[in-house]
Amino acid sequence: RVLSSGDMTYTILKGLDFKALVSAYVNYSEAVDFAKRNSNRDGDINRGQYNKRLYVDLLWENTLTYTKKIKDHSFTVLAGYTAQRSINKYDQIVGLDFPSDNITTANNARQIELPSIDANGNLQGTYNLKSKAGLLSYHGRKLYSYKNKYLFAGSFRTDGSSNFAPGNKWETFPSASIGWVASEEKFLEKATWLSNLKLRASVGASGKAGD
Repeated sequence: RVLSSGDMTYTILKGLDFKALVSAYVNYSEAVDFAKRNSNRDGDINRGQYNKRLYVDLLWENTLTYTKKIKDHSFTVLAGYTAQRSINKYDQIVGLDFPSDNITTANNARQIELPSIDANGNLQGTYNLKSKAGLLSYHGRKLYSYKNKYLFAGSFRTDGSSNFAPGNKWETFPSASIGWVASEEKFLEKATWLSNLKLRASVGASGKAGD
């Protein structure tokens, strides 16, 4: 299992930053299950099951962030782009009737079990599966505060995914919120028992591309 990531931030102008992030996740596993001859009952042939799985996830994200403060007004605007790609491979080989219980490599099997589906709908025998998925996302966010007491936030995200249904590959998810930091008001200055009181209301749509 390997996880690696790196990012870079570059200040273009005062208050305007560009950030790039890349990451890669790789997970590889192997497993062998070998049953010797006559292991369950007399007459049983030996059997070897060999499984391999490879999962790769690649992510690339770029964002521009602009921050500005004018007297009691504070602004933050962010725009971003994300691309993600994943690959999943799974291989299973089932070998039967090995010449010896001490020779357990798949290429020594006299028979290879053909693929089949059991009563529960699960694949059995020798088979391989491969799937790919891609996600492309554009997102933005705007934050505004007045005297750090009155807050507003608005955001959107537009996702294009290979997991969405044909003809409906793109979905947009907007949201907005307002907030009030009541503990910053003068009429609560003497309330020493209260350190922070913040009220917030929000509305929006959410969703995910699926696995």
